[in-house]
Amino acid sequence: MATQGGAAGEDPDRGRRIGKYEILTRLSMGGMAELFLAFTSGPGGFRKFVAVKQILPDIKKDDQFVKMFLDEARITAAFSHANIGQVFDLGEEDGELYLAMEFLPGQNLEQVVKMAAKRNYALPLGFSARVIRDTCLGLHYAHHFMDPSGRPVAVVHRDVSPKNVMLTYDGVVKVIDFGIAKARGKLGRTQVGTVKGTSGYMSPEQVRGQALDGRSDQFSAGVMLHELVAGQRLFNAPGEAAVMMQIVDGEIPAPRSLNPAIPEALEAVVLKALSRDAGQRFGTCRELARAIESTLGSELFDEDQMTAIMGELFEEKRQKTRTLLELASRAEDARVSEAAGALQAEEGSDTAAAAATAQVQSPKRRLTTPRRPPSRAAARRRGAPPRTGPPSLPRATRPSPRRPRPRP
Repeated sequence: MATQGGAAGEDPDRGRRIGKYEILTRLSMGGMAELFLAFTSGPGGFRKFVAVKQILPDIKKDDQFVKMFLDEARITAAFSHANIGQVFDLGEEDGELYLAMEFLPGQNLEQVVKMAAKRNYALPLGFSARVIRDTCLGLHYAHHFMDPSGRPVAVVHRDVSPKNVMLTYDGVVKVIDFGIAKARGKLGRTQVGTVKGTSGYMSPEQVRGQALDGRSDQFSAGVMLHELVAGQRLFNAPGEAAVMMQIVDGEIPAPRSLNPAIPEALEAVVLKALSRDAGQRFGTCRELARAIESTLGSELFDEDQMTAIMGELFEEKRQKTRTLLELASRAEDARVSEAAGALQAEEGSDTAAAAATAQVQSPKRRLTTPRRPPSRAAARRRGAPPRTGPPSLPRATRPSPRRPRPRP
């Protein structure tokens, strides 16, 4: 990996170059790869910010992971959809592979749920439904993708889960990480005897190792919607094998049995998406998205309302991210590391706090967000008694008819 000359200060990453991208700071490090905030320069002080993902040195010896890394680039580099995180570039620098991707200031759905639990907030029904609706629109695009020649290249994500759904601070939902996706007829097959996906969010056919199409991703989206509105994990047995058994033939409780505030029509949508027979689900993820829209109508949140929720939950992080980008835009790189460090320190403390409060009582406090006036029918359905017991997720609530307090 080439290194730019000059002192890097206290941040060992700042100033290094990965291909044409200059690193500002490391954003995170996982078990397989590390993620950097970087930029590419242009005339007149122009800077385009990107997130650069690079395989860790020890992992690059794993041929299977390298293949997944390359597959992710090949698949998503051609995508262009508002609800899919974009990949700009794939490169190699001194034998090390990297991806340059759209930088998404925000949090993934898993982090949103954990923060809501920590803050004792009940995620509004319109928020939860909008997240899944937009997720489905992005997935539908991938399932029906056509290459530049007009040839269909159906892409099944195969790992639709809360960690792979990003919510930006501006209220946009993006599906990310197609690293284990399969483009029919294009990519190499998964090794025999392995099941790839996130425990608790795989479809029955995925658990069984059967052929997959877009309806498998639809089932995963249905799991997330069930969890968001019902307020607890759907498949949550001790141990991965037990979870897989639950997915294949365990009971799927009706959402209204866990949260009576859920409209009957939405419950029917959730249960249809969760049919174990793929033929009984919606024909496409877009059909599921439209069913969510028609069920909630004006209660489905718009981007301003989504932004308000993200602001309520993550105001400090949002402001620190803005500070980080402002400093980077002004080329005050020496201060970028300090701003990034402050952001990472807060995220570390939030992770510990969320783990400590994972089993909280059902949230009683509702978020104050701009809302459309509720219908009379919606108002009559409110006021359902809270569910007893310790759900691990904050369940969705119907919008409150009270006026929101003004935001500063």
